[in-house]
Amino acid sequence: MPAKPVQIKTLFQSGVARLRQAGIPDPELEVSLLLAESLGLHRTELLLQSGKNIEEGRHRRFERQLSRRLTREPLAHILGSKEFWSREFIVSGDVLIPRPETEFLLEKALAVIKPLHPNAEKPLNILDLGTGSGATRLGLIRDDTLGNGEPNIGYVDSATANTLVDNDIT
Repeated sequence: MPAKPVQIKTLFQSGVARLRQAGIPDPELEVSLLLAESLGLHRTELLLQSGKNIEEGRHRRFERQLSRRLTREPLAHILGSKEFWSREFIVSGDVLIPRPETEFLLEKALAVIKPLHPNAEKPLNILDLGTGSGATRLGLIRDDTLGNGEPNIGYVDSATANTLVDNDIT
């Protein structure tokens, strides 16, 4: 027997209540991100389609993801990506999730590198130890204020992290 149809707004409210009861911060934001991913919608579309019923398979997907979050698995691992430096990075349990502190680190690194590199036509040589998702390395590569010479960035990482970085580059 098929499950009773559930509207997006009902699932949203239920998910928020469950995350709030578990003490997870920002339950509205987290549930909207999980629902959007589960339904293949943008977050703004959730509001516009809040009265729409959810297909059973997508409902099950959302419930699985919400259950994972209730066990305190990081949201970025559940969603499989994290925004950093205006880019989406692929993440998994094998790498650290890019954090706001990493953006601060990147800003400071660029502030030190730029004055030491007045000739923007020549590439830089930078060593990135302990690469995880590759966010720091790719942030340096993609920073347009370093000029036309793309930096040569060596790195030491795991095979899994390297695969994720390679996927983020393409």
